[in-house]
Amino acid sequence: EKLAKVSGLTLDINKAKRFIPGQVLNTPQGPVFVPGQTVETPSGPVFVPGLSVNTPDGPGLIPGHIVTNENTNEPFFVAGQVLQTTNGEEFVCGQTIKNKGDSRRFIEGQTVLSEEGLKFIPGKIINTVAEEVFVPGQTIMTPEGVQFVPGQTVTEENGTTF
Repeated sequence: EKLAKVSGLTLDINKAKRFIPGQVLNTPQGPVFVPGQTVETPSGPVFVPGLSVNTPDGPGLIPGHIVTNENTNEPFFVAGQVLQTTNGEEFVCGQTIKNKGDSRRFIEGQTVLSEEGLKFIPGKIINTVAEEVFVPGQTIMTPEGVQFVPGQTVTEENGTTF
């Protein structure tokens, strides 16, 4: 059995000790604890901010950032990752999803807390004149090229349909 040293913070939540993996990072506002994990990459170990979760396949990491609500000043977690876009490197909301052949791909969307637990909804943030709005949908290949198609998926007994 192999043991590893995991950096993190032990919190007392409702009189129960909980360990949150992560690191203290230096920011312009001073040192801040950021939840996440150090993962092995071809370039060596890299710290990835995110939430550690237990899944049926074992422990996992949902990469993302802690952001502050401008109206309430409350911090909240947004799943996603920094990607190269037409505007340069940007944080994009979404998750890496496993395909049928065990390959993985990043899909834009939101992770929300539902009665069944964390749930991923594919979609995009659309900028309107007044505000940014989340629109459920998927980016798919069409005869005209790659396009975003608004809509939702529905999980039924025989599978998921768009």
